[in-house]
Amino acid sequence: IEPRQHFTQPPPRFSEASLVKELEKLGIGRPSTYADTIGKIRDKDYVELEKKRFHPTDLGEVVTKLLVRILPNIFDVEFTSRMENELDRVEDGEVKWHGLLAGFYPGFRERLEDGQENSDQIIKEILAAEGETCEQCGQPMLVKWTKSGRFLGCSAYPECKGKRSMDGIPPEGIELGLHPAEGRQVRLKTGRYGPFLELEAPEEGTKPKRVSLPEKMSPSEVDLEYAVKLLDDLSAEGIELGLHPEEDRTVRVKDGPYGPYVELEAPGEGTKPKRVSLPEKMSSSEVDLEYAVKLLELPRTVGEDPNTGEEVAAGLGRYGPFVRRGKTFANLKSFDAMWTVTLEEALGLIDAKAAGKKLPLKEFGKHPDTGMELVLLSGRYGPYVTDGKINATLPKGVEVEEVDVEMAIDLLEKKKASRGKKKGRGRSKK
Repeated sequence: IEPRQHFTQPPPRFSEASLVKELEKLGIGRPSTYADTIGKIRDKDYVELEKKRFHPTDLGEVVTKLLVRILPNIFDVEFTSRMENELDRVEDGEVKWHGLLAGFYPGFRERLEDGQENSDQIIKEILAAEGETCEQCGQPMLVKWTKSGRFLGCSAYPECKGKRSMDGIPPEGIELGLHPAEGRQVRLKTGRYGPFLELEAPEEGTKPKRVSLPEKMSPSEVDLEYAVKLLDDLSAEGIELGLHPEEDRTVRVKDGPYGPYVELEAPGEGTKPKRVSLPEKMSSSEVDLEYAVKLLELPRTVGEDPNTGEEVAAGLGRYGPFVRRGKTFANLKSFDAMWTVTLEEALGLIDAKAAGKKLPLKEFGKHPDTGMELVLLSGRYGPYVTDGKINATLPKGVEVEEVDVEMAIDLLEKKKASRGKKKGRGRSKK
């Protein structure tokens, strides 16, 4: 017997090109559908593109598990390939579509109805956090998530609202102490991209300084001294990301009084460097050269309004991502949309803004009890959720990205309850 050392590696992630090659190899889809398929999984946040490679999101993994559990035959690559070939034969007139549908639909419908009937239980089984129980009621905990990251939530929700973070860091963070030079609180917190350090904002209306922990560092290893060093390194010369591929000038990520930003070295003496702020909640350590170069290309010209001849552009401003025509600005729903929004979509948003129509920041679907549409809108006093009858402003400190359907329903219920109390406060009749 000859002993040999063997190392296993995770399978490489697909790029857009290699994913198309794999689809072709498996016989899934056709050239006319590849772009739409890839666009759908990105638009629905099932995957994220990092360094030109697709990575599944928490949502994508859960949806995949759910669909494979309910429809195992349908989500089999061999079945999909066979069905593609059969559809080609229908198009060529070799097979009647009625017969193909009759052989497929009854079994599909039965599995789908069974899945819908038992979906709550199936989802609980998929999301169950093994060995974790709620500290408030003792019920099993489920893995849940918002845009800010994953967390453990009680399976008895909404009767019990117990929750905690997955890495042991409470939602409000852990106070490490005061920065010796700044005199402001340093906290260890957790977010969508994992644990990070935060230096308290110097004053109201300014942003706190944030920097992510190195990938292999455990939160339990962090003390105040290390946190201060990491935060101070970011402020001084910044972090060098590399040379701009076209400009041949250095690109850095830095931290300023209004938060982190990327900077392209000035072209010559007496000229200013180009600077672009990072998207809200993105820390400096999450930025690589490729993403920094994309930010430095902003604002991006989307096209020209065919009616007015004005330029339509997409960019990043003080209030987030936007599209602009002349002096009319309209918000975009996501940061990725700055690079993907089409001229038609941009004009639709701008025209709606010009007409005074409020576009939702988020849509949650129908209320499970009332059937009314739940949306998150931007108002004079900040973002608020509404079902068309009741409006509930987001609590201070809650970001738009954190709001999910459960939180929206909870806010509306609290608002409704507070209205009822106010009505009962009238003077008693003499």
